[in-house]
Amino acid sequence: MASHNQKWLDKITLAEAKQYLAEGIHFAKGSMAPKIQAVVRYLEAGGKEALITNPEEYRPGVEW
Repeated sequence: MASHNQKWLDKITLAEAKQYLAEGIHFAKGSMAPKIQAVVRYLEAGGKEALITNPEEYRPGVEW
């Protein structure tokens, strides 16, 4: 369940993701932080885009 201070991030840049991680207050350590860290590593290794979602929200062929 989302708390009142959570914000939906539809799209963020690599720089924003790294900044949010560095600030250490935006992503829960056992929840979103590992996912964001994995995306950062993927993009820094040459990946072009990444998507974090859950199976209920994913639709093949979705346009980002």
